[in-house]
Amino acid sequence: MSETPETNMATSHKDPRSVAPLLATIADFARLQESCNAQDASVVAMSEKVRRLERQRDELAAVLREYGRRSHTYCEDSWYSCPKAEDGCADDRRGPECDCGADEHNAKIDALLARLGEGGEG
Repeated sequence: MSETPETNMATSHKDPRSVAPLLATIADFARLQESCNAQDASVVAMSEKVRRLERQRDELAAVLREYGRRSHTYCEDSWYSCPKAEDGCADDRRGPECDCGADEHNAKIDALLARLGEGGEG
């Protein structure tokens, strides 16, 4: 009886040399799958970390918008008020520009908000 491809295939699985490459491929696939699973877990962890950082950024921006800005110095005796204070300054020699530091401070807050991606508010 001559050997046909069908009988060849049927008996080849019994030969350990023919199974070894298949086992190696299966082992490689299992290692690849484990690696992908680990990478998937790493991506999920990084995504969670990014979302947590975004929430913290948004909270910081909200605090800066609410409490970060300063108003111009006001004093009952308007002689000592900042020229940009609501009622102005009685000392005309000081000019119209802010001299209490509020404009500079608020510009820094606006720059921080812009860096946080929230944009500064006038």
